[in-house]
Amino acid sequence: MNSMAETNRNEEIPPNLISIVITTKNEEKNIEHCLQSIQDQTYSKELIETIVVDNQSQDGTKEIAKQYTDLVFDKGPERSAQRNFGIMTVARGSNVL
Repeated sequence: MNSMAETNRNEEIPPNLISIVITTKNEEKNIEHCLQSIQDQTYSKELIETIVVDNQSQDGTKEIAKQYTDLVFDKGPERSAQRNFGIMTVARGSNVL
């Protein structure tokens, strides 16, 4: 597991924290727009936790994602495994998207 996620688990969790889990594979053309739209929300940035769970992308997906969040992981082979990992292992928010 990413050390950032381990660090986050030990900090106090804000009660309004929203976790957003994004599953990806070779989404270089789309991921930046997705992550930028999350960043552009009016909801407090400190209360949004963006988690990207990638499935061995061969393009620049992970590199782009790392410009927006430290919570970038590799997991697969199916989207369900990626989503479940993000929700069950990484997400800390009381609401998960």
